[in-house]
Amino acid sequence: MRGTFTQAAIGALAGLAATALPAAAQEAVEDGAPLIDWSNLDFSGYVAGETRVFPQSPLYGAQKNTRVSPSLALQPELRYRWNRRDDRLTFVPFLRLDADDENRSHADIREFSWYHAGDDWDTVLGISKVFWGVAESRHLIDIVNQTDLVESPDQEDK
Repeated sequence: MRGTFTQAAIGALAGLAATALPAAAQEAVEDGAPLIDWSNLDFSGYVAGETRVFPQSPLYGAQKNTRVSPSLALQPELRYRWNRRDDRLTFVPFLRLDADDENRSHADIREFSWYHAGDDWDTVLGISKVFWGVAESRHLIDIVNQTDLVESPDQEDK
């Protein structure tokens, strides 16, 4: 179910980009402006290294006898704004490579959305994270965001 929804959201955003970008390109060409205004592009993110240390031997024979297990996480964030900053396209992928645990090596799309600010309304289409704030110790009202059990076994990260 999740994969189908993700594919549908990516398809919808790709369709939006396929229809909106040619119109923006035509307008830019007619104005004599460059196709992409690089001053409207924001790039940030992080790269993190992590090392897990296991001081004891494994309990089961099927487990690897690794004492030190390194991993690398990469999460770039790309945002492009146009139309007097009323429209924003956001793309935030995530990648973790673990040297020993193939279940921790994974890639994910954390955000891929188009945001439009109208006169009296806002629209967000795509994959996005909604911040609910902290209302109680277990975040019982946060039923919209998916919990990331691979990155956060304590169920704190979404």
